[in-house]
Amino acid sequence: MVGGGCNIPPDHGISLGISSRYRLWNFDGWKNKQLDPNISVLTGIRFNRDWHISIISFYLSRPFFFVSIFFIQSTLNPQTLLTMKPTLLAFFVLAICTQVSGQMNKFNIGLEYSPNFTSVSQPYGSPLADSDGAFRFANNLFLKGGYKVMNNLYATGAIGLLGTREFLVLDFGGQMEIDKVESHRFHSYVVAPIGFTYYLGSFYISPEVGIGWNVSNRNKSYWYYTDGSELESEYIDKDNIDNINETTYPLFLSIGNEIRMKSYSILLGVKGYYSLNSLGQRASNAGHYYGFGVVTGVRF
Repeated sequence: MVGGGCNIPPDHGISLGISSRYRLWNFDGWKNKQLDPNISVLTGIRFNRDWHISIISFYLSRPFFFVSIFFIQSTLNPQTLLTMKPTLLAFFVLAICTQVSGQMNKFNIGLEYSPNFTSVSQPYGSPLADSDGAFRFANNLFLKGGYKVMNNLYATGAIGLLGTREFLVLDFGGQMEIDKVESHRFHSYVVAPIGFTYYLGSFYISPEVGIGWNVSNRNKSYWYYTDGSELESEYIDKDNIDNINETTYPLFLSIGNEIRMKSYSILLGVKGYYSLNSLGQRASNAGHYYGFGVVTGVRF
């Protein structure tokens, strides 16, 4: 008695397979073992030629079940191990592809853009340096993916570009005929944050923590002289003479609404960030950058 009450006559065989074109092995009366490539449609366990139970979802999701059966078969006939290599490889590829395709509805990916205003968290420590504490315009852009952990919760990971700015005023008080210098400093990072997104209907909250690497520092300065003349200069700090930290550890928090369409969603919300470590290693850049702004994007 096999398969919930199906009697198998001793002169009939049982065949098991992994695809629609090839039978992995068969047993005729549990005695005669041979390969049979002539079956054109095979989806599971076949009892006789008239009955067949489709359990393809079972054996594709449980590859070790068939590995054990294959091991038993190979011990009975060692040549099977050599002749069945292509079929066994095809089976594993099919099993992996089925597992991934079965999980695809749990993944999402999207692009997020956030124009924001950024500043530095504390006054500068140099007696010549000062900052008005005002915010300057900056941008960040991230490619972000998510995996559905439970109904309303997604684990997320992203990679993208984060831009920050600082504003510094150097007051020379007429020394060297210079009144003051206003310096606008732009810092760019490649950042990889991880976190989660929790949904309340179409609204979501997404906290993240990341690690980033400084890839560019640009300085644009305006020189004001005591005779009333002005000079503008700009340079890229390739040698990092300002001692900007090469690594940054930002926190992110996004809150917004996901407008769901047929095959994609539009994101609208707000986003803020704060660096856990200082901007640089000098007294003039010992503050922590932070910023906030709107966030928009598309998610598939």
